[in-house]
Amino acid sequence: MLFRSASVPELPPVKPFASALEVEPEFLLVSNVIYDSLDSHKPFSFLKQGVSLIRSALKYEGIILSDDLIQPALLDNYPLKEIATAPLKAGVNMLILSLFFKQKTAYDILLEEAQQDPLIKQRVEDSAARIVTLKESMSVPFQSSQFSQNN
Repeated sequence: MLFRSASVPELPPVKPFASALEVEPEFLLVSNVIYDSLDSHKPFSFLKQGVSLIRSALKYEGIILSDDLIQPALLDNYPLKEIATAPLKAGVNMLILSLFFKQKTAYDILLEEAQQDPLIKQRVEDSAARIVTLKESMSVPFQSSQFSQNN
């Protein structure tokens, strides 16, 4: 049995998402739904115009995660190379892959692609920088006096 991603005719209204982003979340997860108005064959997480909409219309500067890319609706319809690279090319910063054996294969694909494709390499580097910046902003300096027995 072949599975197909959920498909809807139009994008949902932007206003509820804009309201939700007022709390400035560090992460935003994009779905693998197909929005026919953007592209009737590719999921949102694969589309540069989808991720660009999040960045420009919603002015979101945080980290964009994919939904799980290891799902039958994707595996039945796209090669793993496209599943691994399309979200990065679209501007997604972190990929979620729920099966270890697919993670390893996807990693190998991305490593090879980053060596051959300057766009993939740049996307990986930009995403890594964005993630490191977030980690640094969230870290609290450790001071050994915080845990002294004299407190």
